[in-house]
Amino acid sequence: MERGIHTTIVGRMSLDLPLPPSNVSVTVLTQSSVALKWTSGNTEPVQSYIIQYRRKYSPEMYMDIWNVSNSPYTLSSLAADTVYEFRVIAVNHVGQSLPSFSVNVTTPRNQGIGINNC
Repeated sequence: MERGIHTTIVGRMSLDLPLPPSNVSVTVLTQSSVALKWTSGNTEPVQSYIIQYRRKYSPEMYMDIWNVSNSPYTLSSLAADTVYEFRVIAVNHVGQSLPSFSVNVTTPRNQGIGINNC
């Protein structure tokens, strides 16, 4: 059985959980935000996506952003100079997919404003 595929038979109709999104990547990165994009890979309609993220190497639970309607999606209010782990879950009328493979992103450091006294 492929990763994330579960089938329920109802009469003659097959109802499948969605496949996990693939090709999760960063399109824009700033000190406090990241724009993620992904590929659905599903032939059946996906109702929404859940983006999960947390600081890498920490015991924190994932934080969830529900009802994401499309890709790309921008997350803001992130900390500078921090490694984050992101993954995406597809949702359809049957339920949720397994999470996508994770992508790790390091936000840039804050660049201080230098004052040059001449």
